Amino acid sequence: MAKSMRNDKRKHTKLVATRTALVQAALDAGKVSRREICQATGLQRHELTNLFTDNREIFAAYTVRRKTITEAAADNIQEIVNDKNHPQNFAASKFVLQTYKSELEDILEPMAGEMQIEVPSGTGDDAQPVIIKFSSPKKE
Repeated sequence: MAKSMRNDKRKHTKLVATRTALVQAALDAGKVSRREICQATGLQRHELTNLFTDNREIFAAYTVRRKTITEAAADNIQEIVNDKNHPQNFAASKFVLQTYKSELEDILEPMAGEMQIEVPSGTGDDAQPVIIKFSSPKKE
């Protein structure tokens, strides 16, 4: 009786197709990080990386899902900046100005050192002003 021939290429193609289906199901279930995908599919990280190399379509689907995270974060920051009563409004505004180029960079020249603003906090003899200090980042 003849022994069946082994076909490594066919075996690899079938393995890629099976893993692609598993990863697609994980993506459809909302798994976005590599760790989550590996836990859901039972793949090792290097196997997932090899799959992304072999199947560029599933890698493109993964990349699109990953980009939605940054879009959601940008939307969250925008909502915080637009809400003047949000407790993190100032921090979010400062983050945006430090991270992204703004028209202020073209108009204003930065001062060297530290800048301090004092804002009155209330009325009365014992009212202390609120002091906001801005300093330039230290260069190492």
